[in-house]
Amino acid sequence: MPTRVLLSFYICMLIPIESEAGWIGPSEVVRGTWGSGSEQFGKKEQYLKPILPVLRVDRNGNVIIGDRVNYRVKIYDAKGILVKIFEPHGIEIPAWTYWPSDKMRIIDNKVFMPWGKQYQFYDHNGRVVREFILDGTVFWNSTDEEKILVRVESDNSFMLYDKNGRKIRDCSKTPPELGVVSEHSFGDGKYETTVSFPDKIWVMQGSACSRYVRIGDCELYCPGDVQIAKYDSEGRLVSRLNMPRGRRKTIVPAGNGMDEIAETIVAYGSPVLSPNGDVYTWKRTKKYYSIVKWVWVDGPDAPVVERAEGKAEGIELRWKRPRRLTGRLEGYEITRSNDACGPFEKVGEVKGRTRRYLDAKIEPGRTYYYRIRALTKKGPGGWSNRAVGRIAEAAGAGCKSYWPPEEELVPGVDAAPSP
Repeated sequence: MPTRVLLSFYICMLIPIESEAGWIGPSEVVRGTWGSGSEQFGKKEQYLKPILPVLRVDRNGNVIIGDRVNYRVKIYDAKGILVKIFEPHGIEIPAWTYWPSDKMRIIDNKVFMPWGKQYQFYDHNGRVVREFILDGTVFWNSTDEEKILVRVESDNSFMLYDKNGRKIRDCSKTPPELGVVSEHSFGDGKYETTVSFPDKIWVMQGSACSRYVRIGDCELYCPGDVQIAKYDSEGRLVSRLNMPRGRRKTIVPAGNGMDEIAETIVAYGSPVLSPNGDVYTWKRTKKYYSIVKWVWVDGPDAPVVERAEGKAEGIELRWKRPRRLTGRLEGYEITRSNDACGPFEKVGEVKGRTRRYLDAKIEPGRTYYYRIRALTKKGPGGWSNRAVGRIAEAAGAGCKSYWPPEEELVPGVDAAPSP
């Protein structure tokens, strides 16, 4: 009897919402083959489960990939260009484990690496700029990427630390800064979920998610395994984005009593939310590993900002032309805010088909949010996705910078920065 091959298909679906605002994509950001070369990614089967890279995104749109099998971290800029590869420093990695761990996070735009009781912060040049030791494990299920929640396993209590590794306080349960989730059932399958922060409370209809992520006061997200939901400031569901589910091949053996064999043709990961609200995930096939993303725009007549890049002279914005326009293009309006939720104020305008703008009126060390819209004969179009830009503060000329100051060291927590 000949071998039979069955194909299973899954469809990527974007649920329609009011108006034509929504996520558009996916667009490919990074792509490479499997292997150990600089443009490759490692993969290994272990106990019938693949060991795959870990995906994170920082507020500037840089893609950080923990290439665990190859014991390294790869950093790509927002354009998908590889800018840095670094390996672990100051820690011992047993041969039977992989680095980094899947608890790798982005905190204060640095790569945060938990490894046992040792915690390290790497900058984007691969330098360890902060390390300390804690008797506990990082509690990943938090909604505030500016704080570190550590669980003490001996008594199941928590310790809350700020982004600099300084203890804020001990907690008997999840602290309110990270969002306290409660669910109330009305019967007949109807639920109401409350997510409470010290300064704001969201009330949504429906059962609770396992994790919520907050962006300012205007947006709350529920990233699940196969979809991500977006809520507005009033708790109304704005949209759901379903991740592609992939495709696999089932091979039915010719002999009797033999099990079917499932071979993956294409698979996708869970959604990863960036600090500006863009959604990323990984895609893998037998030959390739890639990162794809979706961006949120106000409609098909909205441009898509590709990057907000910090340079010596300011923050440079570049964007794509809208998918369609309602009138003849006359230029673009650029707006800026110090808060992700606005208000946004006009900072500039470019004429014609120019799709580049340099914002020179910025303060180093401050984060700025940008939105752009097209200007046509018939009026302005929809607003673009929200882009984030920042220029780091420069160290004082002729001075060596030490951080944290010696008098601020916390015993048992702080350690001297690596050279």
